Amino acid sequence: MNTSEDKSYQILVVDDEPSLRTAIKKLLNRAGHEVQVVDSAEAALTLLEKNCFDLIITDYDMPQMKGNEFAAIIKQRCPSQPVIMATGNATDFHPSGKPSGGVDWILGKPFSMAELREAIGWAMARTAVASTTPDAPPFLADTPEVPVPNMPWPTAPGESRHTRVRK
Repeated sequence: MNTSEDKSYQILVVDDEPSLRTAIKKLLNRAGHEVQVVDSAEAALTLLEKNCFDLIITDYDMPQMKGNEFAAIIKQRCPSQPVIMATGNATDFHPSGKPSGGVDWILGKPFSMAELREAIGWAMARTAVASTTPDAPPFLADTPEVPVPNMPWPTAPGESRHTRVRK
């Protein structure tokens, strides 16, 4: 699959757990990305008033505002902004219904660098196609032009640690 995972991106990581923020930042920095981290959705919204990011990776279970609520706000402001949500409860988000908001990819915790790279590649490839296809539908995973990871939809808890979310 020819994805955009070899490019460098400006990535915002939103997670309330300091050790996870640090680990994700180090992994993404080693992969050549520029990364900023914040500890809450509120801090991220403040940062987004002044900065643009190619990608946002958010935790789901945070105090004050859940990751899917944060994604909904982001998608209202910028519908094309790619958002990946990481959660220890990926199976709670059945692929036939999206978490309220507009999360483009759900990444199950714990995840490997390969899984993170796949999610980033998919989200960025989707964004690239959307920007060059003005009449593209909001969710492009079912269109042939978009490279979609070859993975089954989970049918039972624990069957897959991450999943796409249909819009």
